[in-house]
Amino acid sequence: MQYLLEAGWGSDGKVIGVTESRRVAATTLATRVAEEKGSLLGQTVGYSIRFDDCFDPEQTKIKVRFIFYFIKVAT
Repeated sequence: MQYLLEAGWGSDGKVIGVTESRRVAATTLATRVAEEKGSLLGQTVGYSIRFDDCFDPEQTKIKVRFIFYFIKVAT
């Protein structure tokens, strides 16, 4: 997902969405990617799971979501 951001897929207000099947995996992945990008969690990289969101609607370019929550929101 970092490659997509570097290729410009997160420009013009677009957000790169990533789904994970487990809550812990979503938060762990978002934390690891934020560390690799050298930013604080919730700025460039964030996550959204049921009852726990950590992202900035204006700054976040990569958002990791818990898949069951994503399916519920989409339907």
